[in-house]
Amino acid sequence: MTATFFLMHALPGDPFSQEQALPQEILEAMQRHYHLDQPLSIQYLYYVKGILSFDLGPSLRCQGRHVTDILYQGFPISFCLGMEALCIALSLGVFLGSLGALYQGKCVDRLALFFSIFALSIPSFLLATCLQYLFAMKIPLFPVARFNSFAHTILPALSLAALPAGFIAKLLRASILDVIKQDYMQMAFAKGLSPARIFFHYILRNALLPVLAYLGPLTTSILTGGFAVERVFGIPGLGKWFVLSIKDRDYPVIMGTAIFYSIVLMCMLFIFECLSILCNPKAFAKEVAYDLSK
Repeated sequence: MTATFFLMHALPGDPFSQEQALPQEILEAMQRHYHLDQPLSIQYLYYVKGILSFDLGPSLRCQGRHVTDILYQGFPISFCLGMEALCIALSLGVFLGSLGALYQGKCVDRLALFFSIFALSIPSFLLATCLQYLFAMKIPLFPVARFNSFAHTILPALSLAALPAGFIAKLLRASILDVIKQDYMQMAFAKGLSPARIFFHYILRNALLPVLAYLGPLTTSILTGGFAVERVFGIPGLGKWFVLSIKDRDYPVIMGTAIFYSIVLMCMLFIFECLSILCNPKAFAKEVAYDLSK
């Protein structure tokens, strides 16, 4: 919060610098009303006082709108879009990563690696623009923009899911290949267990642990909205408000979205850390015992 506050005020201009039509007296009165005429240290103390009373303040550009209301309005939209993108990224990433590891060095593995590298290389906003041009304008299969039905979410969700799907595929492939080399896997094969049971019960369960560690920050970035993707498709989620708040120097909205993002990030990291412990409690117990012995 502190870093965001002072970096935000380091930007040139203020929320009312673009209001050229207003007389100077009115501009000075508005700055006094929002304590913008005070030194930064005093403004910071005012903001901390509001945070301690759970008051994020009003928007300086949207008259009559409170920051909390903006978060309540934008987050459900970003959440729905993010959950759809997260499901696509997980499904596609696990599928391609598993195929690449099981068919290492073959044509399927090369295709999976090609997709992973392509998805990691192309920016999400560029992919969103290309999908919008191809499948909404040239081939009108989906709506161009807005957020009025399920069809409106498909292209934005694909744009958000591409990069994490590529990363999950590469991460899971490497993890599966590492798990297969372990000694206990040789014992599982020697017992004559079915290939499906070996893969799902032993290989995939242990190989997913690095993916779970990555899902914390990934889920946060997706659920709070891809700022550029939401802007491209005109989706009224958190991304729209974050971009507009920086453009308009709307200090309370910038601070509110940054604090909200931090809270969601901490919650997601905690949840997926708990899931990692549940998936492999023995490894967690060994790590705790090692730390205690030190």
